[in-house]
Amino acid sequence: MPTELEWSYLAGIIDGEGCITISIRSNRKVFSVNHRMLVYNTSRLLVDWIQARFGGFLRVHIREGLNHKPDGVHEGYGRKTVYRLDWCSVEDIKHILNGILPYLTIKREVASKLFELLDTPNELEEERLEMFNTIKEVQSNG
Repeated sequence: MPTELEWSYLAGIIDGEGCITISIRSNRKVFSVNHRMLVYNTSRLLVDWIQARFGGFLRVHIREGLNHKPDGVHEGYGRKTVYRLDWCSVEDIKHILNGILPYLTIKREVASKLFELLDTPNELEEERLEMFNTIKEVQSNG
């Protein structure tokens, strides 16, 4: 179980290096909201630390460049490997949001609105669509 200090540290990482994203898929009869929280970093040590304490799915993006080495280290003007940690399920995102909300600064409003959206039943389509639009508006202003 993460400590309060670890939750606050994760909040700082998500505020600075993370992404809270939503998108919408629809057809003529129904729409669905896709949600995801991500952390991108070039430090494997940091991403491994986060994953060990908070879960998530790790993706590795090897960015080819001049003098690139397999361990992510580069010389000259090469590009480092980027590590991406994803949380996609409603349960995982709610768990993370619940722990970091008191400590977020930059992404607090978006995170609290996403938490509210995740708690709204799918049957309430109009309310969910309105929440989605509110989140997108907040993101575009901030």
